[in-house]
Amino acid sequence: PPWNARRPDPRMPPLRPDNLEDGTVLLRSSLLERCGFRHAFSTAVGPEGTGFDLSPADGSPVETPKDRLARNLASFVAAVSPHGVLATARQVHGTRLVDARRAGTASADLVASHDPDFIAAVRTADCVPILLGCRRRGEVVAIHAGWRGLVADAPGIGVRHLLEAGSETEDLVAAIGPAIG
Repeated sequence: PPWNARRPDPRMPPLRPDNLEDGTVLLRSSLLERCGFRHAFSTAVGPEGTGFDLSPADGSPVETPKDRLARNLASFVAAVSPHGVLATARQVHGTRLVDARRAGTASADLVASHDPDFIAAVRTADCVPILLGCRRRGEVVAIHAGWRGLVADAPGIGVRHLLEAGSETEDLVAAIGPAIG
């Protein structure tokens, strides 16, 4: 069958839409929710159907005004964790992993967090966002996986990080976010 006609893998439940009061559409993993992880994947649908750009304030590729970027970011963070701080690094299509508390000044494509108030996050366009978590320890790793990261085993690096930090394989869960293709 064509690639898009395959049945979904039942071990990887689909993401479900979560419509915020202002019309913003986020996607959530029922698996990660059942395991207690506060999370969301953004979509392009923002308040009142406008575009939902979460680019850094200094670099929107679609020239979204800075005040709107700030509102979008605040809305996203509030939807994930009311007291949270978004922790994302400057992504370079590599495999470096950084702790969320130091992500803001780092160049990395994997962000790990053991603190629920630090939201480990990556930004993607045509790359694949992956969120790994250890349900026993509560640690997460957000992975920005483009083709270079996949070839260099960025997901494996995230898994090894969790295992080396004390997680057991059976405690790991994952969600793959939306990607262009």
